[in-house]
Amino acid sequence: QRVGKLQPKMSCKEFIFITMLQPNIQKEILMGATGSANQANISPSTIKNVDIIIPEETALTSFEDVVSKLRRFSSNHKKENQKLTELKALLLSRLATLEK
Repeated sequence: QRVGKLQPKMSCKEFIFITMLQPNIQKEILMGATGSANQANISPSTIKNVDIIIPEETALTSFEDVVSKLRRFSSNHKKENQKLTELKALLLSRLATLEK
């Protein structure tokens, strides 16, 4: 029923996002959860108590740059694949009408 937003104090949102996806971090957070297994409740204090090693700022900046480039690259490929799928459908429909 509750939604939370992580707001890092420094420019490291990609690092935090990827870190939070790591199985060991998720396991640590879920161990502090309350409620039933199919709807666990995680308190903000549980998340705040997770120890995360933050790299030095230069490494973090480099990491953020690389990950943001990879995300843009991936997004562009998804858009390109979608356009190619649409083009394929159009070409196949035109080929089907030519054969008749």
